[in-house]
Amino acid sequence: MVAISEANQGQRVSVRYLLQGQAPGEQDVLFTDVLGHLEQWGPTTAGIRRKNGQLVEVEIAKIVAAKVIPPEPKRRSSSA
Repeated sequence: MVAISEANQGQRVSVRYLLQGQAPGEQDVLFTDVLGHLEQWGPTTAGIRRKNGQLVEVEIAKIVAAKVIPPEPKRRSSSA
């Protein structure tokens, strides 16, 4: 299920896409995931900025699942 679009730019997303192969269910298909903020949505590619600053460009046609996810939880400061 792909539940993101251009309207979700700036939001935190989780995207699973084909890394190798043509379609789910085929032999030798590999998937990978990227988690970050949707920065770009073009005619053929989406750009997701990871927490480490890396921009990952994904072909929209290779996305098999995607959704908007909540912001990262704030870490509690440890008290000593």
